[in-house]
Amino acid sequence: MSGVILLIVGVFFISLGIIIHFRSKKGALGSDIESQDKIEEESYANGIHSELENMINLAIIDGVLTKNEHEIILKKALELGVETYLVEELLSKRLQETSANAETKLIDKIKESGDVFERLVVSKFDTRYFKLKEWAGDKYINGIYAETTTNPDLVLCYSEGKTQKTIAVECKYRSKYTKDGIFWASAQQISNYRNYQDETKIPVFVAIGVGGVPDNPEDFFVIPLDKLFDRFISRRKMQYYRKNNFKSKNIFLDVVKLKLC
Repeated sequence: MSGVILLIVGVFFISLGIIIHFRSKKGALGSDIESQDKIEEESYANGIHSELENMINLAIIDGVLTKNEHEIILKKALELGVETYLVEELLSKRLQETSANAETKLIDKIKESGDVFERLVVSKFDTRYFKLKEWAGDKYINGIYAETTTNPDLVLCYSEGKTQKTIAVECKYRSKYTKDGIFWASAQQISNYRNYQDETKIPVFVAIGVGGVPDNPEDFFVIPLDKLFDRFISRRKMQYYRKNNFKSKNIFLDVVKLKLC
C-alpha cells in the first residue's frame, strides 16, 4: 500500500516539474519575442525620423523652403504617421540654423575675396617708392570692432628724392557688374572715408576690381574718392580710371596731379 502511495506522489511531482518547465520556456520565449518586437518598433520609429530629417535637410539646404517642398514633406509625415506639428517645429528649427550658417558662410566668403584682392593691390605698389604704413583688418565680434576698421584698408607713404606723400587706399572687389555699374560702398562707409580724408588730410583712393577672381580680376580701376559722389558708379564713368596694364605694371603716383596711374 505504501509503495502505491509513493508511486502516485512521484508521478505527481514529475508531472508538476514538466508543467513548470514548459511554462518557463513559454515565458522566456514570450519575453524574447516581446523584446525583439520592441527593438524592431524602436528601429522603425528611428527610421521614420531619419527619413523625414533627410527630406527636410535636402529641401532647405539652400536656406529656402518652397511651397511644393513643404507640401511634399507634410504628405510624407502623414504617410508615416508622424504628427505634423512636430514636423513644422523641426522645419522651423532647421530653417533658422541653415539661414544663420548660410549668412555666416556668405560673410566669410566675401571677406576672403576682399582679403585676396587687398593682397593683389598691395603687390602693385613698388616697394622702392612705397612703404606700407598701415593695413587695416576688418575684425569684429558681436558688433564690436576697432575704430580703425572704418578707415581705408591701406595707408602708404610715397618717397622719391625729397618728395614724400602719404596716401590711403580702400580696396573693393565685385564679382560682376550690376545695372551696368557697381555699388562700391554703403552710404555710411563713404561718410567714414570722407571723414578720414578731411581729418587726416590724407587723400583717399579707391582700388576696384571687377570680374574674374579677386587676385586676377578682368577689370581694374583706381579712382580718387573725390570723384565718387554716390554709392553707385556707372561702368562708363569707371572707364576714365581704368588701368589696362595692371597685370604687368605697378601703380605709381603722379604727385603733381595727385593721381594714381
